[in-house]
Amino acid sequence: MGREMSQGDAAGQVEPARSASAGWARYRPTSETLAILGVGIALAALMLSGYAGLRADMRALHEDMNAQGRDLRGEMRVLRTELRGDMQALASELRGDMQALASELRGEMKALASELRGEMKALARELRGEMDALRSELRGEMSALRKELRGEMSALAGDLRSELGAVREDVAGLREEVGDLSRDVATLRDEVEEIQADSAARTVPSPALSLHGAGVRPASDLAASTVTLWKSVDS
Repeated sequence: MGREMSQGDAAGQVEPARSASAGWARYRPTSETLAILGVGIALAALMLSGYAGLRADMRALHEDMNAQGRDLRGEMRVLRTELRGDMQALASELRGDMQALASELRGEMKALASELRGEMKALARELRGEMDALRSELRGEMSALRKELRGEMSALAGDLRSELGAVREDVAGLREEVGDLSRDVATLRDEVEEIQADSAARTVPSPALSLHGAGVRPASDLAASTVTLWKSVDS
C-alpha cells in the first residue's frame, strides 16, 4: 500500500511539471523580459563573486587575527618575562633599601641610646650631689637637734637631781619623824603595859579604864602600823 501511495505522489508531481513545460513552450519572452533576466543573472553572478571575495576577506581577516593573537601572546610572554625581571630587580632594590634603612635606624637607635645613657648618668650625678647636700644638711640639723636635746636632757636631769635631793631630804625628815613616832609609840606602849598591869592588879575591872572602850588602839596594832609606815618610806 505504501508503494501505491508513493507512485501516486510521483504521478501527481510529474503532471504539474509537464503542464509547466507546456506553458513555457507556449510562452514567448519579450526583449525586456530577457533584459531583466540578464540583469538578474548578472546581479546574481556579481553577488556570488562578492560573496566569494567577502569570504576570502573573512578568511584573511581571521588569519590576520590569529597572527595578531599569536603576536600578542608572544608579546605578553615577553612582557611577562620583562615584568618578572623588573619585579625581581625592584624587590632586590627594595630589600637593599630596607637593609640600608634598617642599618640607618640601628645607628640612630644606638646614638639615641648612648645619648640617653649620658643624660641618665648626668642626671644620676646631679641627683647624687643633691642627695649628698641634703644628707649634709640633715646631718647638721640632726646634730643641732641632738645638741639641743642633750642640753634639755641635761637641764631636765639637773632638775630631776635637785628634786630627788629634795625628796631625799624629805624622806630623811620623814625618817626622823618616824623615829620620833616610834619612840613615842614605845613610850605609849610602856604606858599601856603599865595601865594593863594596874588593871590586872585590881579585882573588879573598870569599864571606864578599858583602852578599847576609851578609843586607844592596842600596842600590836600600833606596831603593825609603824612597820607599814617604815616599808612605805623605804620604797
